[in-house]
Amino acid sequence: MKPRHALTPPARWRATALIAACAVLAGCSGPPPVIHPDPVPAAAPPAVLELQTSRILDDLSTQLAQSEASQSTAEVTRIGGTALEMRTAEFAMHAADPEEVSNDVLATEFAGTVVPATTEWPRSFVAVTTPTDTGAQYLYVLTQAEARAQYAMTSWTRLLAGVTLPETAPPDVGSPTLALGEEGDLAHTPQAALASYAEAKDNPASGAAGLFDGTDPARDAWVGLIERWGAALEPIEGTVAPASSADTEGAYVMATADGGAIVLGTIRSALTLTIPETPGRSFTLAPYFGALGAASTTVTRSATIEFAQPVALAIPPKASGQPVAVLGVAQVPVKATTE
Repeated sequence: MKPRHALTPPARWRATALIAACAVLAGCSGPPPVIHPDPVPAAAPPAVLELQTSRILDDLSTQLAQSEASQSTAEVTRIGGTALEMRTAEFAMHAADPEEVSNDVLATEFAGTVVPATTEWPRSFVAVTTPTDTGAQYLYVLTQAEARAQYAMTSWTRLLAGVTLPETAPPDVGSPTLALGEEGDLAHTPQAALASYAEAKDNPASGAAGLFDGTDPARDAWVGLIERWGAALEPIEGTVAPASSADTEGAYVMATADGGAIVLGTIRSALTLTIPETPGRSFTLAPYFGALGAASTTVTRSATIEFAQPVALAIPPKASGQPVAVLGVAQVPVKATTE
């Protein structure tokens, strides 16, 4: 009989490992371990944290102050979109006619923010300023176009005197965002509210005007502007034609605590001034319109002045029976063309 050979150490280790594996696979009858993934959150998280909003708004404040001091938007990176278009136009008009044109001095201190709960881009949050020495208070919309882009102020509105902002979710929770065409429990879709505002602006007697609570000095000012131009052109048989529409690009909607919504969008308006094509007949635009692209401020046929008007509306819940409230507006001429 051949002697039994002792296992060498490597073989002994392999045998021990094999025995252990067999014990796991066959000797234990318990269920295999279950992997528990992180639960899917019931609601989207706030899109931006308080620490981030503080840093963004500090940076914006610095750039607003520097831009105001230099009367230029050349070096700013925290202003974009409609806000940049409006600010550039304001500075150009002021440079062309400083005695006639004064700019809004935009506030640089903040009372709070409204932050969305979303995981999508583009995403925006709203900053509410503290009142300035003149009592002016603003809503700034700051937008991040994509994940790696920085937030930039894309529009601003000046809050109407005495307005109360609807309550929203705390910034550390985030307010749900809504689609422009989403009605749900709202009295009107946000898209319809913006379109109705544009219609009511040009035609205060239209049915669309009945959607709003009537306290809107901006619409009153627009009607007054049309009337003044009409009176000025009447002696030379001129006409004034307003045309306003809702620009839904960049519009933003967030739910409020009462089941309503805040919609922030831009109305694009134009005034076309026309006179008969008669030799020797003309009218003159203010010099600052030349800074907005007008070929000449002496007009022999027609002139069109285009305006950007950001607006903030509060849409009530359907069951409330309340009208749409105008929270804030701003309006700046941004382009002029003449013939």
